[in-house]
Amino acid sequence: MNSDDARGRIVVAAVDCVRRFGVDKTGIDDVARAASITRPTVYKYFDSRNDLFIAVFLFVLDERMDRGMETFLADARSTEAFRDGLARATGWVLEVLRRDEVIQAILNSRRIPAEDLLAESAGLLVRSLELTLVRVAGWMGETEAPIDLRPLSLEALCGWIIRVLYAHLVWPGPSPEAEIETFRDFLGPVIFRDGPTDP
Repeated sequence: MNSDDARGRIVVAAVDCVRRFGVDKTGIDDVARAASITRPTVYKYFDSRNDLFIAVFLFVLDERMDRGMETFLADARSTEAFRDGLARATGWVLEVLRRDEVIQAILNSRRIPAEDLLAESAGLLVRSLELTLVRVAGWMGETEAPIDLRPLSLEALCGWIIRVLYAHLVWPGPSPEAEIETFRDFLGPVIFRDGPTDP
């Protein structure tokens, strides 16, 4: 059993334990039993319980991100369609953070510092968003109508989007639809210059 396999088995076992018992009632012994390993083996790969649950949070978030952000942008072929797709993709990420039972259980746990979770997940979300936008730039090259992107640092842009998402976690809009409208009104112009759009 190599390091990646063992670490992965532990994280998957911990996800299962969180779903069955909740975060606060899941101990290292529960995770070790679920993974069919010993308690010391868990500590070989994770320094503390909090480290393990941060890894669980990132694993679930990464798995959810892999399933869908690009789908909102794949068929866009105009500036308006890209703006709309990006707004809807951003709203979807926000809903993942709010609705996934494991993510919510960890976010709401009193024992795991929220700042640690948010700092770690920000890096993952930035990387995921960067990959999506790189692919989007490729799709934009295939459009018939010219789409003009503002000159931006991709990393800085993605970091700004994540900060916007975290602000919405703390201070939600009146409804998910209203939040998507806000993203459409304010996020699109940051990325795209006004220009010709398809009818």
